[in-house]
Amino acid sequence: MPSGLSSDGNCQKQSSPQCIRSILLSVLLCCALTGVTFAAEPSLETLGPTEPIKIGISCVLSGPSAALGSNLLVGSKAWFDRVNATGGIHGRQVALVIKDDSYEPDPAVINTQALIAD
Repeated sequence: MPSGLSSDGNCQKQSSPQCIRSILLSVLLCCALTGVTFAAEPSLETLGPTEPIKIGISCVLSGPSAALGSNLLVGSKAWFDRVNATGGIHGRQVALVIKDDSYEPDPAVINTQALIAD
């Protein structure tokens, strides 16, 4: 069993590389399975030199499936913290914009449209 993971596969230390890798893979899998959309600014050239790059996500944060969104946020925040700690992307910090869709299609569509429009 890799260090950092218990015999049941859970993370013992959240800062271990295996735990971070497990969280990030979970985030990617959740994105793929739930159709989570990431909306980024159209072009780095249109941003000012100090404006952050915004990446938006519509995910479940409330209701019976809130645990899915909670885990997604933990993995997402770990990635954002790591990227920002190493200088961001092309010298710009990365900001996470979060919208709750309660795991319902209509709010997910509205949230995604709002993320694209911003």
